[in-house]
Amino acid sequence: MKNMKPWRTRCSTCSARGIKVHFIDVSPHPAVMLARIEAVASPRTRLVAMSHVTCETGTRLPAREICDWARNRGIWSLFDGAQAFGAFAVDVPSLGCDFYTTNGHKWFGGPKGTGIFWGRKDRLVELSPAHVGAGSLERADIAAGVADLWQTAARFEFGTRAHALYAGLNGSLDWFESLGWDAVYRHVAALNQYLKAQIMRRPHLELLTPQAPDASSGLVSFVVRGHSAGDVSRRLRERHIVVRVIPHFNAIRISTAHFNCACDIDELMSAIDGL
Repeated sequence: MKNMKPWRTRCSTCSARGIKVHFIDVSPHPAVMLARIEAVASPRTRLVAMSHVTCETGTRLPAREICDWARNRGIWSLFDGAQAFGAFAVDVPSLGCDFYTTNGHKWFGGPKGTGIFWGRKDRLVELSPAHVGAGSLERADIAAGVADLWQTAARFEFGTRAHALYAGLNGSLDWFESLGWDAVYRHVAALNQYLKAQIMRRPHLELLTPQAPDASSGLVSFVVRGHSAGDVSRRLRERHIVVRVIPHFNAIRISTAHFNCACDIDELMSAIDGL
């Protein structure tokens, strides 16, 4: 979903360039995903851009296999880790992607307006920044007409920046470091599996998120049979339980974060059983 809007916009605003965007259904299974990508790929394909974990169902995509497929064909790959970073361990270089992005306010618990962009060094110089300011230039000479961009990611650091927000993100990362990243990942995974087990026990609920831990993340989406997801969300909010509605699937989505506990899940299940 996060990839959809910028690429749709790029497609509509650059129609004269012949840009075309293909969308495919997602799956945690490498063979299925590669077959679906092959079905829409062509010699004109330039980029594969996907979410590492989908925000609708919490499905973890086989990023390494997709990146291998793209690299073997000379195609760039980009993954959005908004629902991955901070929920489980991500070794970006080992994925083999060209670019990776994430934000600071979801699983990192940092300030909104912050994010992280990672790019392979040999790819950065091939990108043209959408915005350029004084910080973007390694060398500038007005008289000589020179404006040389940095050969590093500094080329994207234009203009005045919100240093207080960046300091807040650093503070959040330091705090997680003090907790121990592995401890956070284990806690998120354990709660995630506990919630799935509770859902599977109830015939009035339908789990949409893959059951396997390595095929999911910290998100769980499910349907309350016979009920509108919007109505379920409203009634849960009356009990001070906040959930995300996924209209496309008439589902609600739960985040099992580092600050949650099993008692939160028990209270959620009790509230839903009461419906």
